[in-house]
Amino acid sequence: MKNISYRIKQSHVLKDSNLEALLANCRANNSSINVTGLLIYHKGHFFPYIEGEASQIDHLFEKIKKDPRQYELAELASGNVSKRRFENWSMAFRKIDENVAIESQAVKT
Repeated sequence: MKNISYRIKQSHVLKDSNLEALLANCRANNSSINVTGLLIYHKGHFFPYIEGEASQIDHLFEKIKKDPRQYELAELASGNVSKRRFENWSMAFRKIDENVAIESQAVKT
């Protein structure tokens, strides 16, 4: 089982309705290839984590890298896991607003 986490800066501003459509598309695509994961969104940046069979993850990540709707893609980490962390989620989602980000930073210091 392989996982990859990465960061993508969106190429244009997304309204909530566009974000919901993107999430629905990710979930459908991931379900069709048995990929699970998590998508975090904050101020124009996506932080996805995907997991599944290595061949599926490699193929999906190559496809994502070629998608013209985003730029500044940076792989943060990748590796192997013995079991899925998000086995019940084709794509869990969390939108972090400014207040949550500020609270999180306050806890760190």
